[in-house]
Amino acid sequence: MIQNDYTIKLLNIQDEYIKILNINFANNTYYIDIEQLINKKTSCPNCGGLELTKNSTYKRKIRYTPIKGFPTFINFYQIRYKCKYCGRSFNQPNLFIESKKSLSIDLRKHIINETTTKQSFKDIAN
Repeated sequence: MIQNDYTIKLLNIQDEYIKILNINFANNTYYIDIEQLINKKTSCPNCGGLELTKNSTYKRKIRYTPIKGFPTFINFYQIRYKCKYCGRSFNQPNLFIESKKSLSIDLRKHIINETTTKQSFKDIAN
């Protein structure tokens, strides 16, 4: 549990409904597996209903801010719910990746910051 909390703080992830499953370093790249935990406060964005069933879990591959200069990818196992009232299915919201994006919010901020301090596109890409 302490290692999980430390890793979440290191990654600067503010979402309390996640759990680190595995951290792997291979081919000069970090791979981190993160599972989304069930949030009982989640409500349907369509009708506001609170009676939800877990519909599925699916894997999203997300590029994250480099760690120690090495590329970092998160395999994020995200929960999908189905509302018992209106029948709509939807993803549980999270605080580090926007819907239908493959770059984390922190990586997007990092890229913007790098564009203000670096001169060439090659420098920014590294």
